[in-house]
Amino acid sequence: MMNRKYHDLLFAIFMGFIMVFIISFANEAIKNGMTSDFYKGWFIGFCIGYPIAVPLILIIPKRINRLIEKLTTDEKLNTLE
Repeated sequence: MMNRKYHDLLFAIFMGFIMVFIISFANEAIKNGMTSDFYKGWFIGFCIGYPIAVPLILIIPKRINRLIEKLTTDEKLNTLE
């Protein structure tokens, strides 16, 4: 069984790859069409977007979960009377 943090890291790497691949591919296809500059622009967009996407995929779900926990916990249960 794989450790939870490694499982999350591999998931973020995989999902970041898929997400940035599709977004940069579509962006260049819309901007340039399938010309010779398409692959150069796609590769540059992929190289810039991928290092940004992986940390966001790792950080954002944890922040959202913390926010949901704060909003849904009852204040009376957390305070000692």
